[in-house]
Amino acid sequence: MNEFFILHLTDIEGYTPQLDDDLLQKLNFIVISGDISIGSKSVKYFLYSMKKIRKSIPDSIPIFYIPGNREYEYMAYELDDLPSNMISIHNRKYYFKLNNNFGIYLIGYGGALPGIFNNFIYSEDKINNDLIPIFKEVYSIKNIKDLVFFIVHNPPFKTKLDQAQFRRNVGSRAIRRLIEEFQPELCLCGHIHESSGIQNINKTICVNPGAGKQGFAGLISISDQIEVNIINIQVKRWNYYGFGKLYSNWL
Repeated sequence: MNEFFILHLTDIEGYTPQLDDDLLQKLNFIVISGDISIGSKSVKYFLYSMKKIRKSIPDSIPIFYIPGNREYEYMAYELDDLPSNMISIHNRKYYFKLNNNFGIYLIGYGGALPGIFNNFIYSEDKINNDLIPIFKEVYSIKNIKDLVFFIVHNPPFKTKLDQAQFRRNVGSRAIRRLIEEFQPELCLCGHIHESSGIQNINKTICVNPGAGKQGFAGLISISDQIEVNIINIQVKRWNYYGFGKLYSNWL
């Protein structure tokens, strides 16, 4: 069986990944699970941040993304001037065909539970009510070889991936219940920078690689089995119109 590769980024927050050619050449696609910007209020600033990322990644590599809690809700939807290889998967499914035998269903949901930055938040009931129909549809149409990846910003509750200050578990109970009920192959999350790690919930491999702005990413390889490793990458800080992080929060 051929080997396929996916890069998982999260919490890049205004940094641009600087990926080496060897890695880029083997990637099938990239997933960004939220907090791409540092809280832009304008569509113009968000598009600027996405185009900066696009300059470091070839058009041939699709980038599937969801917004995080720092983003605003408009980021959940595809915008007219968005680079063509960038696809929002918030509150929807997307099928990526890997070969003639199987592919991957991506089910995405952005935002987070109320916390420090509440630009895009949801309740446990809302994520549960929105996603149950999508999961049921996917599992009714997928073939036996297809994989299902659950892409969220908030990590599942009560894991080593959702431990904030003083080891408080701040993840989503609804996300955990969906994982336990449907058992997707992967859950890719982020949000809690200090809780980088990999943990199984039954057969589901859950991954919080840590903040991309600090040079962390997840590399997923698929062959006869799925393997996930947390790797280090180079990142570059950029400023909008030459101003720093503090100013860009108001754009």
